[in-house]
Amino acid sequence: MRATESILRLDREVSVGEPEAGTLILVSARAESKPLRLKGHATKLVQRLADGCTESELVVELRSLTGVAAPLDETVAAFVAQLRSAGMLDGNDPLRSSPPHAGVRRIALPNPDRLVKPAGNVLSTWPRWLHLMLWPSLAGGAVAVASFALARGALPSVFELSLPAGLLGLMLLPFWVVAHETAHAVACRAAGCPVSGAGVELRRFSLPSFFVDTRALHLLPGRAPKVAVALAGPLVDTLFAAALLATLTFAEPGELARPALQLATYCILFGLFFNLSPFRRSDGSNALSSALGDPFLPVRAFARSPVGASSRFALRAYRAGGVLYGAVAISLLVLVFQMTYFAIKPSIEAYAAQARSADSAAVAKP
Repeated sequence: MRATESILRLDREVSVGEPEAGTLILVSARAESKPLRLKGHATKLVQRLADGCTESELVVELRSLTGVAAPLDETVAAFVAQLRSAGMLDGNDPLRSSPPHAGVRRIALPNPDRLVKPAGNVLSTWPRWLHLMLWPSLAGGAVAVASFALARGALPSVFELSLPAGLLGLMLLPFWVVAHETAHAVACRAAGCPVSGAGVELRRFSLPSFFVDTRALHLLPGRAPKVAVALAGPLVDTLFAAALLATLTFAEPGELARPALQLATYCILFGLFFNLSPFRRSDGSNALSSALGDPFLPVRAFARSPVGASSRFALRAYRAGGVLYGAVAISLLVLVFQMTYFAIKPSIEAYAAQARSADSAAVAKP
């Protein structure tokens, strides 16, 4: 080892995933980094860099792997330059928030990758048929429970809400948000792809939104992993709402807990429906565009002059999904309006009758 050589080491913010044998995906929580997909001998060199080594030691390692006697200094130098340009080596700029876009600011939060990695690794060992049976069954069961609870009147359109009950209901929402984003992260790890980071996105004239960074998913082959990661959050939303509705139906919450649970359920159901919208960047649009094989469909499908490589079938299918979503949205609005009207109709009629009685008494008075 030359005295002037420095030790090369993977950055502490780098996470490594193995979607398949002989393939590694490297991501970093640093805003300037770019996900990398490595195959072959490069995966062995990365393992050496995890412990720290010099370029000369990498050359020796590569020569032992390939059995080539020719000089490999330029090959290793190009490999190191690729890692450095992607922000994967130690010595990069300190961790920072993403650069601001037009009207958007992102604040970085601790990367949950290490916390969700064990659960993701367990799920990755399950056979494909088990995934195909378990998750649709959970979603179907949650929808059935929610439908039964709604039919029993667990969620009236009008209910009395005091300030303590409202605060209690709002205190339940952070647990739902954390569960939603954790589901995305676990599904990403189960697909063999590490999570790049997490944060809060601040937009003008909008509520803050939390997110987990799964930008390395595009390095995975196939469409199924991307669809599964996008739908993991809505699945948790459905389970969360079903659990609250079941509590309202089968348990006996107190006078304070019942309106609090009803408020939280309304917020979760509204968030679930809004998050499935194909008209904006959401879990629903990500799932549908991934299933159709074009991540830019949310932008292209409803543009006046669609430009890009989207097939005609993909455009029509995505637009059909938008029409279906719009029809469901209008139907739900009409239903909520009718439920609210019939719920407050007796009060309105009673007030009108009282007003008529008062007028009659005033006229009859000498």
